Order: sequence, then C-alpha cells, then structure tokens
Amino acid sequence: MKEGVTIMKKPRNPLDRIDFRKVLIISLIPMALEILWSIYNAYVPLYLQGGHPAFASSDVVGFGLSPAITGVIMTIDNIAALVLVPILALLSDFSTSKYGRRRPFLSVGSWLTGICMIALILVYNSVPAELSGHTKELSGKLVLFLASILFIVIAWSGIQATNYAFRWDTFESRKRSKVQGTIVTLCSIAAAIGLFATAPLYKLNTLYPYVMIGVLMIAAGSLVWLIPEKPVVHEELVTLKAQGKKPGLGYVLSGLTKLPKASRRSIFNIIFMLIFACIAMSIVTAFSTSFAIFVLGMEASTVITVVLAGFIGGLIGAIPSGYLAAKFGRKTISRISLAAVSATSIGFFFCNNTTLFLVLMFVNGALWMGANINMPLILIDSNVDETKLGTFTGLSQMCLSIGNIVGPALGGLLVGLMNNNYRTIYLIMPVAFLAALAFTLGITTGEAKKEVGPDNEVTA
Repeated sequence: MKEGVTIMKKPRNPLDRIDFRKVLIISLIPMALEILWSIYNAYVPLYLQGGHPAFASSDVVGFGLSPAITGVIMTIDNIAALVLVPILALLSDFSTSKYGRRRPFLSVGSWLTGICMIALILVYNSVPAELSGHTKELSGKLVLFLASILFIVIAWSGIQATNYAFRWDTFESRKRSKVQGTIVTLCSIAAAIGLFATAPLYKLNTLYPYVMIGVLMIAAGSLVWLIPEKPVVHEELVTLKAQGKKPGLGYVLSGLTKLPKASRRSIFNIIFMLIFACIAMSIVTAFSTSFAIFVLGMEASTVITVVLAGFIGGLIGAIPSGYLAAKFGRKTISRISLAAVSATSIGFFFCNNTTLFLVLMFVNGALWMGANINMPLILIDSNVDETKLGTFTGLSQMCLSIGNIVGPALGGLLVGLMNNNYRTIYLIMPVAFLAALAFTLGITTGEAKKEVGPDNEVTA
C-alpha cells in the first residue's frame, strides 16, 4: 500500500441488516409446530386404530377405527388449510384490534393448541386396556378425543393464517428470502429434535412428549408479544365502513381483477407453479419410505434413514437458497431448483441401489430448498398492497394444501393401477416438476421490491 493512501470500505447498507433476535422469536412458533406435528402424525393414527382387527398383531390400545376413517381424520389439517386459512388470513388483514392484526391470532392459536395437545393425551390415557377397540363403549371418550383434534386444527389454522403475514410485516421485501432460509433451517433443527427426543420421552411416560409440546406452544405464543406490530392505516377499510360494506373473500378476489392484465397473468402462473411443485414433492414425502421397503428391500427398522437423508439435505440447502435468491433473484433460483429436482426424480425411477437412493434423497432435499423457500415469496411480493399480506399468504397456503391433497392421492391411484409398483410414482414427479417450471416462464412479478435507503438511493 502506498504511503498516505487510505482504502475506504463501502459502508454496509442499513437495509441489509437483519435483526436475528426477531428472526429467532418469530421462529419459535413454527419450530414448536414442527415438533408438534412429528408427535401428532406418529401417534394419533395409532390411537385411532388401536384395537381394530387390522391391528390385531399390535398391543396398542385405541378406539378401533378403520384405516379408511383414520385416513379421513388425518387429512383434516389439509382441508382446514384449504378452507379456514384463507378466511382467517383475510380477517387478520382487516383487523383493527388495538392488540395488533396478527399477534392475537398467533398467541391464542398457540395457547389453545398447547392446551388441546395435553387434553388429547389425557383423554387417550383414560381408555381402559380391556375396552381397546370397542368403539361403541368408548364413544364418549372418542368424542372428546376428536374434539381435541378439531380444536387443534382450528387453532393451527389461525396460526398458519397469520404466521407468515406477521413474518413479512416485520421484515422488508429485500430481506425475506434470507429470513425464510434461516427460519426453515431453525425449523429443520426443531424437527430433528422432535424426531430424536420424542421416543425416549414417550417410553418414560406417554404424557411427557405432550406436556413438552404444550409448554413450548404456550411459551412461543407468549413471546411473540416481544415484537411490536407496525401500525397500519387501512384507508380502504375506512372507505368500506363509510359505505356500510364489509370486506369479504369475494371482495378481495374481485380486487385481483383490477390489477393490470400482465400482473393477473403472472399471479395465475405463480398459483399453478406452487400447486404442481407441491404435488411432486408431496409424492416424495408420502411414498419414498414405501419405495425403499417394497422395491429396494430396506428393513422397516432402518427406513428412517430415508427421511433423515432428505431432511439433512434440506437443512444444508435452506440458508444458501435464501441468500442466493437475494443475490440472483427468486425466479432464477426457483427455476434452477425445479429443473434440478426434475432430473433427480428421473434418477429415482432408475434407482436399484439403497446407497444411491439415500444420496438422491439428500441431493433432492438440498436442491428443493431453492424452490421451497422462494416460490411462496414470489406470490407474496406480487402483491402491490403490503396491508394485504395475510390474504396473499392465505392464498399461498391454499395452493400448497391443494398440492398436498392431490399429490398423495394421485400417487396412490397410480400405484394401485400398476399392481402396487411403487416405482411408477417417480413418473409423476418429473412431469409435475417440469409443469411447475413451465409456469415460471410466464411469471413477471415477485422479486424483492425496491426500497429507498438512507441517502435516497433505490435498492432492490
């Protein structure tokens, strides 16, 4: 360096700073939910079916419901996401509560979910072993058990409707991909904790995992009040009230028709991109362990490694996907991700080796994060009115729910038509992923919005 010459570093743009304290607090509810659903999905089907003739070889005490009825009950959360989440998201957008638009939904939903999870296990633990499978004699307890499930799903819908909206109310558009990548990573860590900690606790006492998640949900719902909500002046709501009208879902949908034609076309493409991508990925979630056992011959005791391989891949890919999208654009990273997972899904079809299958699950999990993190944000930031983030997050959740319902049903239908050949599910995956990729070509909106910096410079 020459004497007298000073190299000045360019000061960091304040708009790039992320408050990780807020990220952590906002992450607590979805982290707790990851653990909750791991417990719920692992044990509730067993409680419902225990004592049924199909479970004759099992010593699990339960209500004796058939697998078909149990399957219907276990899809209630997706049905609720399809129906309740958009409505509750809309209500939060137009809320004028002095306590905020999102926090009341998040807190009450978390508290109610935690309490009902504890109530669920208390009802189950009251089932006498000698009455296991006697549905008629257990009808009173079954009603209480199903009521607990219903309230959990309703409370979860309130959380799901406002969780993302609260997240994006708190963080500006340019930070959202990075924040989402960080939160997905934290939730993945929570899911791992739930996966490994639940079993030993359950062996000690069936009550312990439920008390643990109940306390976590109540605590997470309370801590959300540490983050202040930004005040919103809803001029549109004032106008509607003056006209004696109330905002409804029809009113919001009619508002979409007032957008420029190019924006409407872009949102249409985003919706179908989300649905087709979720159809493809839900097939992986639903049938990969079955493929590993029935096609590759893995033991049931080791098939958890299939789940872990995809999970670890996602854990590694989440944060880089958010930061790469912030640098190169959400649509670019989503397209690369969708093209890549299309290729890995073709690899699944030709796979005959357990080790290769685990590698493909890992790679698929990592590459999927590029689309998983950024696709919903493309829809969120296609919205020109930041006061309606709840409505657009509700629309995003509705698209994902459609995919989660259609994907497993379509995969199961194809497996049945092909004489229980689980390899055929990997014919649907690349088609659905490529369809999602095709729809991205018509997307012209959804990148991080431009913001004005401290010196009036415009940044994106």
